[in-house]
Amino acid sequence: MQLLSFRTGDEVSFGALIEGRVVDLGRHLPEYDSLRALLEANGIVRALDTAAEVSPDYRLDKVDLLAPLPDAARLLCVFDDARDEPVSVDPKFIRGHGRPLRLPEGDTKPVAAGVAVAVSTTHEDMAVLGFCLLTYLSPALLAAGPWLTTPEALPGDQTFSLRVQVDDQSAELELPVPGESALALAGERSLESGDMIAFLHYLPDLKAGAGSRIELDCPPLGTLLSPVEEQPPEDATGGNPS
Repeated sequence: MQLLSFRTGDEVSFGALIEGRVVDLGRHLPEYDSLRALLEANGIVRALDTAAEVSPDYRLDKVDLLAPLPDAARLLCVFDDARDEPVSVDPKFIRGHGRPLRLPEGDTKPVAAGVAVAVSTTHEDMAVLGFCLLTYLSPALLAAGPWLTTPEALPGDQTFSLRVQVDDQSAELELPVPGESALALAGERSLESGDMIAFLHYLPDLKAGAGSRIELDCPPLGTLLSPVEEQPPEDATGGNPS
């Protein structure tokens, strides 16, 4: 199952992707005010049943995708298998699919790419809630999406084949499915349900600057597009205004 957070006009909601269309679970399950709230309440089965019973509400191209868990409290980033030193990143900076990452004019940054894992810690046994793609340029310049794919929707393979494209250059990565590693770190760092751990690999030969287009593609997880734009002079934070 693919779960996502999205905006239509001024309204923010969450839903399930069914054959290219979106079921608005926020409308059909109003007792949950976000995808994180649904996951915290162990509502995956309810979401599956609801998505199967109702007609889709929107075409995918008619909604603006947000980061899958825009209200995640914590994000840990693990770089190049250095699992003993994860970096804590403020999730408020995570952008969704198609939303621009903004760099000062003339600045370039190497791309790091990989897979983020959302975890559940509300029950006696910790569990993986889902996986999504993540692009990282800096702690204030990162994107996740396009949606959260739940474990039962994955094929039986033990690796993710990830293609990273930056303008006319590309790289191929074979990444182990990081479920067990994520759960171990979640226990060590006392993460809560809906928090995320990203396992990232730096690609120093792939550099992005204003005008670049970064695309991550992994068939089980979808395609995450991040255009890079010039940072407006008034944006002193270096981050990503919504």
